Amino acid sequence: MARPSTSDLLARYRKKITLSKRWRREETYDDTWRRLNDLYRGRHFDYFAEEDRVLVNLAFSTINVIAPSIAVNYPKVTVNAVNPDNAPNAVIAEAVVNYWWRNRNFKDHFRRAVKDFLIFGHGWLKSVTGMLKKIVSVRMKIFLILLWTLM
Repeated sequence: MARPSTSDLLARYRKKITLSKRWRREETYDDTWRRLNDLYRGRHFDYFAEEDRVLVNLAFSTINVIAPSIAVNYPKVTVNAVNPDNAPNAVIAEAVVNYWWRNRNFKDHFRRAVKDFLIFGHGWLKSVTGMLKKIVSVRMKIFLILLWTLM
């Protein structure tokens, strides 16, 4: 099967973006997300009124209590092999992921994703991109070679 041309890829991605924007507009997700952000920030009223209003921002305080309890410690990632023959690989993968979590700067990104999840109902975390991916793959190969020589 031949590789698609650049113009075909561009047309495909533009179509996906258009469909995504239409879906967001039809389901009114943008309005919902804007409203949830306003509730978190304490903007509960859309207009000013002549009478006094009392506002207790429960969303802000609740989210700021729950978020640290979720994202304050380093998680312990456990990897289980589906096939018993892959058990040594699972141990290595578990050690690598736990090492990366402690020694890379994932915690700040994870905290922001947790806060987004608590406010909006979803949080996204992008792990590695670009040059970092190449560096990580080279380091992983070196790590596996060293581990293989020790066995």
